[in-house]
Amino acid sequence: MADKNMSDIIEAYLLQLMAEEKYAEIQRSELARRFAVVPSQINYVINSRFSTKRGYIVQSKRGGGGYIRIEKVAIRQEHGWLDQLIAEVGQRITPSGANEVVHLLCAEHLVTAHEVELIMAMLNREALDVGNVETSDVLRAQLLKNLLNRLRFDIAKEF
Repeated sequence: MADKNMSDIIEAYLLQLMAEEKYAEIQRSELARRFAVVPSQINYVINSRFSTKRGYIVQSKRGGGGYIRIEKVAIRQEHGWLDQLIAEVGQRITPSGANEVVHLLCAEHLVTAHEVELIMAMLNREALDVGNVETSDVLRAQLLKNLLNRLRFDIAKEF
């Protein structure tokens, strides 16, 4: 475990909790004490490793007795999941962010590995080279949200 950083260790712990209960419900300050880190480190792990783009829903309740609940989403059973993913893509997305989203779709069997290659060819930095990184990120987000909207309707037909 010497080659693992603290974020990896915290992530592994949360994944272990989810394996046992299908979700992890934690208090941020308690988890920070457990691993001797500042609470912002816990926020970093949750925001970077347990995002909607990676197939998780994170809910939080603030205040005394507040908690953070992390749950892996079963996409085909969660009608609103793609809507949340579309919202998370937002107005701009980087090539690496788009890559995460598209590979999640493949992992959840919404697109094939071949389709991932085709989609990523259209969303990569070279294909969207319009002379301005910000404009490319905006265009990439529009294209990705269009794809997600189309998939949302395909999923709705299955139910």
